[in-house]
Amino acid sequence: MLDGNEAPALVRWIVLLPLFGTILQAATLFFVRRSLRKSWVMVLTLVPVAFSFLFACASFAELISLAPEARVRLDTVWSWMGLGVANETFSADFAFRFDPLSGVITLVVLATSAAIFIYGFAFMDTDKRSDSGYQRFFTYASFVLSSVLVLVLGENLLVILAGWIGTGFGSALMIGFWYAEPRGSRAALRSMGLNVALDAMLMGSFVGLFWLLSGAGPHAVSLSAVQAGIAPHLDATTVLPFGIEVRIVSMLTLGIALAACGRSAQLPFSFALSGIARSPAPAAAMCVISASTGIYLCCRFSFLIVETPTVMHGIAWAGALTAVIGAASALAQRDLVAILIAVAVSQFGFAFIAIGCGVYSAAIFQLVIAVTVQALLILCAGSVIYRLDGERDIRRMGGLNVRLVFTQLMVLIGVLSPAVFLAREQAIASAFGAEHVPGSKVIFALALVATLLVSWAITRFLAGVFWSSVRTPLGFRGEFADPELRFMLPIYGLAGLTLLGIALNPAQVWGDLLLGGVQESESLRHFLGATLQHIEGDVIDSSQRWQLVAGSVLATLIGFSTTYLFYIRFPRTRIKINAKLSPVQQALQGHDVGGLLERYVAVPLIALSRLLFERSFTIAGVVARLRSERVSGIAERFAQTPAAGSTGDHSHLHVLWVLIGALLLIAMGVQ
Repeated sequence: MLDGNEAPALVRWIVLLPLFGTILQAATLFFVRRSLRKSWVMVLTLVPVAFSFLFACASFAELISLAPEARVRLDTVWSWMGLGVANETFSADFAFRFDPLSGVITLVVLATSAAIFIYGFAFMDTDKRSDSGYQRFFTYASFVLSSVLVLVLGENLLVILAGWIGTGFGSALMIGFWYAEPRGSRAALRSMGLNVALDAMLMGSFVGLFWLLSGAGPHAVSLSAVQAGIAPHLDATTVLPFGIEVRIVSMLTLGIALAACGRSAQLPFSFALSGIARSPAPAAAMCVISASTGIYLCCRFSFLIVETPTVMHGIAWAGALTAVIGAASALAQRDLVAILIAVAVSQFGFAFIAIGCGVYSAAIFQLVIAVTVQALLILCAGSVIYRLDGERDIRRMGGLNVRLVFTQLMVLIGVLSPAVFLAREQAIASAFGAEHVPGSKVIFALALVATLLVSWAITRFLAGVFWSSVRTPLGFRGEFADPELRFMLPIYGLAGLTLLGIALNPAQVWGDLLLGGVQESESLRHFLGATLQHIEGDVIDSSQRWQLVAGSVLATLIGFSTTYLFYIRFPRTRIKINAKLSPVQQALQGHDVGGLLERYVAVPLIALSRLLFERSFTIAGVVARLRSERVSGIAERFAQTPAAGSTGDHSHLHVLWVLIGALLLIAMGVQ
């Protein structure tokens, strides 16, 4: 029997409904090799998500009604696998856990994904590229959403690992969706290789945890058992080569932290999301959701991180440096979506600062706001690209404020939303009060610098697209307006969610000022209190808090005003400065890291894949031999070259065999 409160069979449907929709679309596209009508694709994509969101809302409402110490609902779908006899047994259930942490993330992921899907119906309907695919896109997107839900709601290490692997695989599929785009394909290859390494890190840590807790009983892989049984083993050590003695828990936590940093594109894996801008705008927005799971992973295992100060401090430093480098990279990007992806990486850096300082509620607040706002901005960028017939270079835009009026308004709502400022300010405050973190004042200073650079990058985005002089090609200087309502409706929805975020977790000083002295205004912190292991830093009094607010506001205003002057008032000065900083810009664009990876990793792997893809080595070659021996069957159908208008590549084979293997593993577990 699992610890906690067994829930009615409700939580499972939050995951299973989107998963069923994904399997049906994948089966028709990759197994039957027939595309569904667009109306059916829309139904199989959106209806499961809508019902899943309703079930999540019902579960969340039930959770709120419970006492704080009882806010855990478990839903066991089936007993997945069991090994051993007598007292030497192991079992793992295919079960889900709905608690304050997973509940908040689930609602945000489902609401944001629904908006992205609705936007994608319009965006992909206008995609006329030869390597496009309407059903293929929504199969991939639904797979990403389903994997994220499995990860977030997973009750034990095996379910979490399955969701983690699926999220990384789906993210790589999204990055390489336009497979005819060379840079996008290479980025997908890099992403796939990195995700395999991250999967290995997390798997190694989970295996180590299971080994460490092997005497905790048959359900040693459940989160409840891991958290309850880790205390006696915190001081266990092992000896590495060269006689280095380390704590086992520190090594295992380091693996989890590295996997999380890699997924969220934090140092030393800041290149993880490079190339994502070459995918469709809704695909880039889904990748932002999948990248945020690194933050969730750290918060879910906060009970381990707080026991390993060295790892925790490293997370804070990685977040601070990534926040600065990501924002600086956004200043060097020219692709419209690439700017926003770099800003998203920087915003995730603020969340990792809060994690490293032990203020996990601030990290979750930053995650919620960053995912919502960055999805909003990326979809707005997609609308601009759509109106400019695929133009993505910010240098070939300008003067669109009189044409794309509502698009500009939605961008301003996303940029100027008080929730964005509040979330970032809490992360900065966590560094200011973290005297237990070595170099906390330097981390605080880096956070302020990152705030300044983010302000520069966002103002550059606004000025380059909307406020500067017209630089669009001659064919786009006529009259045109915002996209149709089918594009704008989900954008309006995300803008509304962004505005509502202000009430989620305002700091107490803001509660005293704006809410009439409401006690305990940090509602998210108190709601998550029983789930996360916070570390209380130095107490920040009201005057110090207002000084922090003033510093954040000042950094933002300096960034806005200086960028506005350089882009609008003195553009020639900006051009001269850019010419002198060209080498720095190239480095920040990722050419150095990306070039090394492409030269020493991607190119050899591509050469190897081409060698293995020769006819004699492929499934097609095997079928050819069978055909020559007059053996026919369903295998011949799978080896056929895709017809014009279908998926156009051989990814269907990979997806098919991965799906078959997953089903076999599940079936073996059921047995």
